[in-house]
Amino acid sequence: MANENYLAAMKIKRRYEDSLLLKKGVVGCGVGLDEQGKPGVVIYVSGEHHGIPRRLDGIGVSTEEIQPDEKWANDGCATAASIEDLDNVVQGEKVASLRSRNKIDAAVAKPTSPDLVVPEILGLGIPKGTREACVGMQVRKSGRTTEVSDGIVRACDVSLFVDYPSAGGRAALFVEQIATTPMAETGDSGSLTVDTDLRAVGLLFAQACNLTLHNRIQNVLDALDVEIWDDELTPELQEKIVQIRREHRNGKKRTERWRPMPMGVSIGHYRGATGTAACLVKDRRTGEILILSNAHVLAMPTQL
Repeated sequence: MANENYLAAMKIKRRYEDSLLLKKGVVGCGVGLDEQGKPGVVIYVSGEHHGIPRRLDGIGVSTEEIQPDEKWANDGCATAASIEDLDNVVQGEKVASLRSRNKIDAAVAKPTSPDLVVPEILGLGIPKGTREACVGMQVRKSGRTTEVSDGIVRACDVSLFVDYPSAGGRAALFVEQIATTPMAETGDSGSLTVDTDLRAVGLLFAQACNLTLHNRIQNVLDALDVEIWDDELTPELQEKIVQIRREHRNGKKRTERWRPMPMGVSIGHYRGATGTAACLVKDRRTGEILILSNAHVLAMPTQL
């Protein structure tokens, strides 16, 4: 988002954000393209709405109708974590909160042994660092349900109310999110979003009919105090990855038990919430290897 026009649009969006979110029918706003294809403010609406400005301080404004269905709100998962689960700090690991102005829905799981997991994301490979999202960027993800799918970033710095059905339909405001074209279905929550060079961009956590929402990856890493796994591949690890790729080519399903376990496969809490293992990360303080996914998928650290 280094482009000056986008930065100007972001500044104006943030200036008017609070008042926009109070308008009837407005569920969010972000920075994307206006009706002339120039950087501008995107206002997300649902149902009856009025009073939407056409310009803000000289910056164009466009509106986009959110088309919610049973998949909206972290996949509309009936087993998504409760407010109490998400608010808890479990064994010292910070997880997402349903309080105001959330930036992440993310948590980590600890494998019983580092030997049980590999950094390979099925169908993609091993992620290579991080990158900031920008409007128009091509992105990919590998999830347990729709496997590898592609999308285009439509807006950045998105602030949007997301309903949590399992929390009595209460909505949580998420800020600094990334909105892409639809690229997920139920069970894909927790997938790592990468660019075409396999650099991590976001963490997928919610889906509507006409867009997919992702946490900004740097917010996730900073909140959990972790980094994307980037160790050298040992001969033993390379052999395990060759084995994983062979099993994948032979049709092994992502919902089956994998040993060693790659990323991009099914993971969840024993109480029933299920999503996707995003990638391996390392604790910045201890170097411990952990598995990244959504808080509403893991609910609390999961032992494999």
